[in-house]
Amino acid sequence: QDLGHASYARMVRIYANAGGTYGDLWGSTLKRVDQGNLLLTDKGMPIKVSALSTLGNANPDWMGGITNTFGYTGFDLSFQIDMRYGGDVYMGSIRTGTNSGTLEKSLHGREGFVVDGIIESTGQRNTQEVKAENYWGTMASRTEPWIYDATNIRLRELSVGYTVPRKVLSNTPIQSAKISFVGRNLWMIHSKTDGFDPESGFSTGNAQGFEFGSMPTPRSLGFNVNVTF
Repeated sequence: QDLGHASYARMVRIYANAGGTYGDLWGSTLKRVDQGNLLLTDKGMPIKVSALSTLGNANPDWMGGITNTFGYTGFDLSFQIDMRYGGDVYMGSIRTGTNSGTLEKSLHGREGFVVDGIIESTGQRNTQEVKAENYWGTMASRTEPWIYDATNIRLRELSVGYTVPRKVLSNTPIQSAKISFVGRNLWMIHSKTDGFDPESGFSTGNAQGFEFGSMPTPRSLGFNVNVTF
């Protein structure tokens, strides 16, 4: 059963296949020879394989986190670091940005470059120069170039607090008081998705492993005040 969204029908899909694994990502690959070299058209462009292939799986190999708290003379520092290892994601924002020429990776070859590969019709090494605009326009209709490793490590939360000493409150009806600064989603320590958040998914349902024009994961900063009477 096809579990992908209609807007991705020609680019990437999640299938539930007998004998497969939930979360398998299917899409078009680039044609290669046995040694892994790209096969190219006479114009020096990569060739798409018409049949869909499995390109990865949206599920992580494992997930983990570290939480710790330190305290000293009324001050405390708490943090949480999360890690997701493995899993794949289709980065539609990178595809669109590269095709539109708005991402840094699209700068290469603006004046022309030669794609490394073999011309299919001749079996010879490619020497045909192409423009970046035409190259990325062609690659935008393929799925394989936009499948990324979703591994990431992030500072999920940081809290710095101060507990007011009891002697300061001795002449007040307040039994205890604490003020804290809290920040969430503060720092992407490591990611392979070129400045985009691999967790900014298209859906929380079956359409896992899709990112396409998603809003960035929000960063929040705030204060907590806890008072006991």
